[in-house]
Amino acid sequence: MMRFRPRALFALSCSVLASCGNQSNVASPNADNQITNSVAELTPQQKANQVCASQSTYDTLKEMLFDGVVKQYVGDPVPINNFRHATTARMEYPLVKDINNQLQRTDCSGRLTIDVPAGWRDAFGGESKLEADIQYSIQPSADGSGDVITGSGLGFIQTRIISAASFFPTGNRAVVNSVASASSDLSSDDTGVVTAFYNAMGSGDGAAASELIVPEKRLKGNFTAESLSKLHSMLVGDFNLVEVRQGGPSIYLVHYKYETSGTSCDGHSIVYTVNRNGSHLIQRIKALNGC
Repeated sequence: MMRFRPRALFALSCSVLASCGNQSNVASPNADNQITNSVAELTPQQKANQVCASQSTYDTLKEMLFDGVVKQYVGDPVPINNFRHATTARMEYPLVKDINNQLQRTDCSGRLTIDVPAGWRDAFGGESKLEADIQYSIQPSADGSGDVITGSGLGFIQTRIISAASFFPTGNRAVVNSVASASSDLSSDDTGVVTAFYNAMGSGDGAAASELIVPEKRLKGNFTAESLSKLHSMLVGDFNLVEVRQGGPSIYLVHYKYETSGTSCDGHSIVYTVNRNGSHLIQRIKALNGC
C-alpha cells in the first residue's frame, strides 16, 4: 500500500485504465487538510457536500487524469503537460452519493469538465470543453498525512486527449508524435476513404477525390473536382502521404508532404468523416498549419 506524505507530489497508486479497474488513488494533503479544518464545525452532511464540491478535489482529479494520459501516451509528454497547465477543471452537478461514517469516506458523483483553451481547440475539432460523468471518493489516509481521493470514469477524457495530442501546438517543434491507441473499439472503416482522398488529390484526379466528399460540398468551394485537381498541377515532385491514423470515432489524423515552386509543406490535418446511408464520406477537413 502506498503511503502519502504531506510534501509529496500527486502520485497514482496504479495506472489508470489498467489493472486498477479504471480507478486511481492520489493524495491531496495540504489542500484537503485545509478543507478538513475549515469544516470541522459542520454536520456530516454539510462536510460531505463541501468536500464533494471542493475545487481542491476537482484539481486533484484533473492531476490524476493527466498522470494517466502521460502514462499511456507514446511520445514526447511535453505538449500534454503544456496542455495540462493551461486547462482548468470544474464539476457540474456534484452530488453526495453516500457517507460511510465508519470509514470516514464520502462517495460523490458529477460531470467532470476540462475547459479547453482557445489555442488547443483545433486539435479537438473546435470543442471548448471535455466532459465525462465520473464517480469519486474522499477519505482520510491511514497515516493521517492527508485525504486520499479515488476516481473512476476518467477514460473517455483521457482517450480524447491522447487522440488529439499529436496536434497540440508546439511552436517550431514537429507536430506529430506517436499516438497510443486508448480505445480498442474504434472503427477503422474510414481509413481507406481518407487515404483514397489524399492519393486521388495528390495524383491530380480531382473528380475521384471530390466523390469522397459529402454531396453538399462538392459543387462549390475547395472540394469541387476542379479545385482538388489544382494541387497536382502546382507540384514539384510527388505528393507524399506520410500517415493516416485514427484519432477517435470518425476522426482521422493525416500527415503529408509536398513542394510547389514557392512552398515546401509539411502538412497536418484533422479529417472528420460521416456515414451517409452506408457510404463513408469526408465531412470536414481542418488544416492545422496552413497547407
